[in-house]
Amino acid sequence: MCGIFIIRSKKNTSNYIKQFKQSLNDIYLRGPDESKYIEKQNFLIGFTRLSINDLKTAKQPYESPDKRFTLLFNGEILNYKNLIKYLLDKNIVLNKFTETEVILKLFILHKEKFLNLLRGFFSIVIIDHKTNKIFACVDQYSVKPLYYFHSKDLLIFASNLSPILNNKFTSKNYDQKELVKFVVLGREINSKTIYKNIRKVKASTYLICNRENISTYKYWSPFKKKNKFLSGSYEELLSNNLDNLVNLWKTSDVKLSNTRSSGVDSNLLNFYFKKNNIFTKNFLIKENKHHQIKSSEINIDINDTDIELELDKYLKNNLDPTPVGVSSSLSLFNLYKNIGKRKFKVCFNGEGADELFGGYSRYIKHLRFINKRKGDLYKSFLDLYQNEIKFSESSIKDTSFNIYKNLHNEIKKIKLNSNSYLNKILEFDQLTWVPSVIKRHDAIGMHYSLEIRPPFLDQTFVNLVNSFPEKLKINLNRQKVIANKLLFNYFNFKADKIKMGTPSHFIRIINSKHNKKNLKEKIFYGDISKFYNPVKTWKICEKQLKEKHNHLFLWRIFILTKIFDQ
Repeated sequence: MCGIFIIRSKKNTSNYIKQFKQSLNDIYLRGPDESKYIEKQNFLIGFTRLSINDLKTAKQPYESPDKRFTLLFNGEILNYKNLIKYLLDKNIVLNKFTETEVILKLFILHKEKFLNLLRGFFSIVIIDHKTNKIFACVDQYSVKPLYYFHSKDLLIFASNLSPILNNKFTSKNYDQKELVKFVVLGREINSKTIYKNIRKVKASTYLICNRENISTYKYWSPFKKKNKFLSGSYEELLSNNLDNLVNLWKTSDVKLSNTRSSGVDSNLLNFYFKKNNIFTKNFLIKENKHHQIKSSEINIDINDTDIELELDKYLKNNLDPTPVGVSSSLSLFNLYKNIGKRKFKVCFNGEGADELFGGYSRYIKHLRFINKRKGDLYKSFLDLYQNEIKFSESSIKDTSFNIYKNLHNEIKKIKLNSNSYLNKILEFDQLTWVPSVIKRHDAIGMHYSLEIRPPFLDQTFVNLVNSFPEKLKINLNRQKVIANKLLFNYFNFKADKIKMGTPSHFIRIINSKHNKKNLKEKIFYGDISKFYNPVKTWKICEKQLKEKHNHLFLWRIFILTKIFDQ
């Protein structure tokens, strides 16, 4: 929806102000409708806006009437109109009745506990100029990311890494452990990035920044809240909640679009939008030949050459590899570009449903590994990535770095609330995979000034589905059991057992003579050669170039070489 960029320094020199203005340009695509910054005390506070709700009145940075607080907010608080009523019932005076005003009033009223009242997706920064404290947070899955840099004299918050790195506020010092973690897992295990001195606000976390220190707190976890079910079937309960969900998440003052495939997730959304008379323009990727195209839907053709150009343009301004950690992200460039070109600002997708309903085929494999490991979730999880671990162990330059041991120690720090093996797997994915995979939709969507909404990641809906019995998620014959039943029983629709996934064009692109030569040169002479042995790395990449599947190592090395080149 928007872009945030904030600097707190001991002295705002003219050079800093110049760098700051340049940095705002780096997040222009996140908010092309309006750009504004203010200088206040030792702060430079900038914001770029994509107008979706309260088109004329919700300008930012937002300052409280007494000028004590400044607030920046990226995202959507989908229940903000209900929260207006909540505040008025408590005799709280409102002037603008906007999301920003509601957030600040709730924060003043409840401090950090106000986060429990919000439904939606967001990153929020609130500056208290009286105490010089900063409150910063992201939503339960960090759908709207927030990065920060902190040194003795400087504190920066930004929606992208590029404003911090492109304008030399700090140098690009790479963290070897995080680079290897990206190549092996491609998911978010902690708050670190591939840069030693830059962190991200971890999902479902808030920070309190004093003059010198930053304290971090977790405010939500999946599977922690147990729902009590009343009478009625689970299907009926799920259906009623989906009605409520789409009516809440449709909140927008601009027209809506939706991405549809042949699978369960997007069709659930599509049917419930129609059931509730919510109009969305559907967009489909042409290569998914299973789709039945209707007059209200637009088919997007994906071209390898166009995708490569779009990827290169994107990486010039997005220096976090996580959003493009899987090669299927490539198709999103042309998809979201086409939706944005048609003047849409909001687009829905079904991300998160696999991790709720048990949709990935690897879950069955993981359950077998857990049984072999006698219940050890963490070692069985690493069994899934044994090839990527082996490739990195054989090609990493620093032979004293024990990759398996390091990864095992990292993931063991993740506390799980669930008891059964399946729910542990789902919870682990909700904590580490969802924040990674959802980031690609935000990063690529916002590259085309398009807000991507994932309704299945609504906190209330997540709590509900996580409380369902396991047999409604996976059984011996099918995954997403209750979701499939709902589609068939309520809409007479049978989703494909094997959905054609988002197509990857990577191998066709990389196998061109020019690209293959370019990749080899970067592996041998580029910055990646500081961490990975060129001969051994290229040998693995050459082998994967010839394979039909299992290109993760090759793809992630390819992405790192491009990022190192910027």
